[in-house]
Amino acid sequence: MVLAACMLLCLPVGCSRQPDPGSTVSSGVTGPAASSNGASAASDTVEPSASDSESASSSSETTRKNTTTTTTRKPTTTTSASTRKPTTASRAPDNTTAPATTTTTGTQEEQAAMYVSWDAATHVLQVVHKYSRSEDFVMVLKPTGPNQIFNIAPPKFITNYSQNISTALPTAVMKAGMSESDWFGPHVVNAASESVPGWNQFTGGTHGASGNESAEAGPSGRSDNIVVKADGKTLAQTTTQYADALEVSWDTYVQGLNTLGTREILVEHHTMTFDGVTWQVQTDIEFLEDVEWRIHYGMQCVYGVWNNSIQYDGGQAQSIAGGNAATESNTKKCETMLLSKGTDHLEMYLDSTYGIGDRRYLNTDDGAFSVAYGDANNGKAYFCLVNAGSGSDFSMEKGQVVSYRGHYRFYSE
Repeated sequence: MVLAACMLLCLPVGCSRQPDPGSTVSSGVTGPAASSNGASAASDTVEPSASDSESASSSSETTRKNTTTTTTRKPTTTTSASTRKPTTASRAPDNTTAPATTTTTGTQEEQAAMYVSWDAATHVLQVVHKYSRSEDFVMVLKPTGPNQIFNIAPPKFITNYSQNISTALPTAVMKAGMSESDWFGPHVVNAASESVPGWNQFTGGTHGASGNESAEAGPSGRSDNIVVKADGKTLAQTTTQYADALEVSWDTYVQGLNTLGTREILVEHHTMTFDGVTWQVQTDIEFLEDVEWRIHYGMQCVYGVWNNSIQYDGGQAQSIAGGNAATESNTKKCETMLLSKGTDHLEMYLDSTYGIGDRRYLNTDDGAFSVAYGDANNGKAYFCLVNAGSGSDFSMEKGQVVSYRGHYRFYSE
């Protein structure tokens, strides 16, 4: 599904809010220290087009060498600042009356944490897990947008009153309000060696060479090296199976605004792991040459079926139901966003003690925000990791790697 026109054109290019006290952090940055070229604590004023710096000592979990990437990834475990909900087996009823024929037992495989379907030819990954007493959730990762980057796609749902994981993927449906857009954000970035044509356009993510989410002008990024592992075993061929652990990794290469059609200037190394409840995220961004980096949001989500309210770090719920609704975290190092509608919840978490999650590259005052784009169904919530401020940028060097980690969790109660 394609987003409404205003969302198709461009993601927001600003996140200026109220200041937040600092906290002690650990580094997730390797390579030379970045310098800020004229960056100041000013809000970004670039409108969507038509279409703290703190020192730290520890290193990233990823080892790489310049443009030839040798990666040793380890699944990360993040702990949300918010109160954890019980797992599926102990969740409260969702007030749905199950048929009298409800199945409550099954084979060892059927009682696994998830059911995995991987199409090696089309690079479509579908992972089924329990969501509520009456539904299973289908996480979908596949090539999306004009760049056909590997990305979280609109999830689906399967009616299932059994405690066992459903395998009935042909019956999975995408509910009204689910739209396609980036879940791992694009960049406002340029090669330092080239003249800069302008700063109000994103590249990478689901934004093509024209800056919006249409393909007419060609791609501005691509994905490669997609690897899926179930219970530690690489799925080299098209496979369907039950599993208790999943890992998927991939690389997304991004062109600069001033290198469109000629070369890529950075690569995002993504790893997601899943245990049947929480999708852990580890992302390492490697710069392939010297660049000027202005904006990057990192983790984000489409409101989808969770489009009624949002809470930042367990605070008061704010409405996101209106077509013109926009909210702010009012804290720079925001870690948790909880989007809800009725008993349906989407939790996003970003570790503010790890890597650029400490907002060292954020010269504005809000670490998270949301925008409705004229319709709550099309709305999105964003963490904000990088914003140099209007007219400024951060100078990043070739071979430098910066990292962040967090998680997504989808559940009903």
